[in-house]
Amino acid sequence: MKAGDVSDPLMHHSDPGVLWTTVNAAEARPGVSTPLSQSFWGNAAELAARQAFCDMGVIPRSMVRVGTASENISAVFFGRCAANVDTLRGIADRTPGMSGDGLERQFLGAAREGIPVVRARGRVPIVAIKAPVVLARSARMMLRMETEYDRWWRTRTQHPAATAGALNEAMRRFEIAMWIQLRVTYLAQGMFDNLSQLAAAAGVPGLERRLVSGYGTVLENRIVDDMYAVSRGDTTIATFQDRWGFHGPREGELMSRSWRESSAALERSIAGYRERPDTDPAAESRSRARDRQAAERELLGTLSPLRRAGARLLLNAVRSYVPLREVGKSMYVQSIDAGRAAARALGSHWHASGFLDDPEDVFFLTIPELGRGPDTSAREIVAVRRTRHLQYAQLDLPRTWTGMPEPIRLDGPARRGVTRIEGIAVSRSGVVEGVARVILDPETADAIEPGEILVCDTTDPSWVSLFVSAAALVIDIGGPLSHGAIVARELGIPAVVNTGDGSRVIATGDLLRVDGDTGVVDIIGPVHTPQHEEAP
Repeated sequence: MKAGDVSDPLMHHSDPGVLWTTVNAAEARPGVSTPLSQSFWGNAAELAARQAFCDMGVIPRSMVRVGTASENISAVFFGRCAANVDTLRGIADRTPGMSGDGLERQFLGAAREGIPVVRARGRVPIVAIKAPVVLARSARMMLRMETEYDRWWRTRTQHPAATAGALNEAMRRFEIAMWIQLRVTYLAQGMFDNLSQLAAAAGVPGLERRLVSGYGTVLENRIVDDMYAVSRGDTTIATFQDRWGFHGPREGELMSRSWRESSAALERSIAGYRERPDTDPAAESRSRARDRQAAERELLGTLSPLRRAGARLLLNAVRSYVPLREVGKSMYVQSIDAGRAAARALGSHWHASGFLDDPEDVFFLTIPELGRGPDTSAREIVAVRRTRHLQYAQLDLPRTWTGMPEPIRLDGPARRGVTRIEGIAVSRSGVVEGVARVILDPETADAIEPGEILVCDTTDPSWVSLFVSAAALVIDIGGPLSHGAIVARELGIPAVVNTGDGSRVIATGDLLRVDGDTGVVDIIGPVHTPQHEEAP
């Protein structure tokens, strides 16, 4: 078998005129995927997203399908996930209250000129009928599913079956969880956008950041509190793993090891909390809630009685739906972890049967390939794909491009000489100055020194122990409702997200000024001798 004969699930092909971006696309799937992860995510996530849009009446049922890469919402290039701007702007044009130009400005900072608008005015009455039904039903549906998914996850990870059927079951569960999570996400994002517009019209722009924190029920906040409790001996690591073990570093990648599998990884995350001064998490939660309530009174006090009634309805909806976004995410991460357990059991079986050199080689095969049963060519397929995976890991993608991307070598020269980067302010107001600490892997990083500014490409729950000592966060990927933004608001520290390539522009030791109001990060001093330089 020749290397060229082995299919490459990690390289899609784009038509020449299609616009792509990595902005926001890589938060759930950072880094280079394995072939098994791509086959688990690819079609399932595409169908889930399209079904969620169809449920709200935005697109007809005939559009709930998987097409070519140039037609789909997302694709992978050199193993990395990217979003199809043209497809997404077509959906935005069909959505009442949205536009393709607005979507491009949100993703890219500016909209292209002369792009035809794809209006489907016949969809407006359909959306008017279907969207309120989705709004009314999604919260109750998700809360019913939450308990059932948790029970299913425990069963499947405690007794994983070494079968392709178990892996397929996890993938089907993932698609359902992603579908309900995306329904809630679209609704929550729309509510947040309306809240932002309302705050700006009322003369208090930026107030929305205080209005979407301090809920106490946000799962990310509960993880932080439970991790703190473990660090103080108030509960055990085993209890924490039983509750949150499906999370972990790069939790969207099946080949990674979740906290359920690796107490060592969890111990490193908890270690940062042991250095934190004693606090009362319940008192901190009450303080954040009081601040949110004060922000609600401030907003309502600026409005006329008529607009105040509508604002109260919006605030009530936001209080329900923003926390639910994280519930949906937990459900699909549980599905991934169940798929991870099935894959490792299957890999061990194939290895014991002599078809794989290493149980971990299973992650370089796809679900259809595993479904066909043990194959004598598996070793050769794995060898070719492992080599490609290593090559892709040395590459990154541009922030935006048209057609096929020209990859960027990670071992190439950094983009030095830049003195300012811009992103989105998503947390506490104010300006913070401090020394940058660039971290690319939380698993190997030392604890953040108090007052340092954490700079990274993306975050997941395995990063939270690094947040607690940071004076501010600067994150390449994300939006106002992303993981890093939520945790920053709950911890009360400024955060700028969606900088694109901040972790490549900034070096450990740079003196930064982070503006929590404007989203601007200034590099105001050169690198001094770093104590904790992170290697790419």
